[in-house]
Amino acid sequence: MDLPVDQAVPLLPALLGFFEGAALLRERGLDAGSMVRYSVKWLEMIASVLPRLADEIDRGDYTDPLSTVGLSTRGSPTTGRPRPTVRWTPPGASP
Repeated sequence: MDLPVDQAVPLLPALLGFFEGAALLRERGLDAGSMVRYSVKWLEMIASVLPRLADEIDRGDYTDPLSTVGLSTRGSPTTGRPRPTVRWTPPGASP
């Protein structure tokens, strides 16, 4: 399928996860094609929630979100434990 650049560019963020996963699989000697069925399921899930998200946006009512930050943090295995300190050091700089 050939898409004009103005239509293809918005698709790139959605594909970045696939590209990264494919690179990780290839690095481990596995075929990128082995994750296609999982990627399709993920995209189908995303497609299934789009109508509800569009409805929330159209109504401007965000009181019943699909997921909240609180829900995500409650399910995190690090909840209740101290979080590690993460520092980024630019390349060539001393840590």
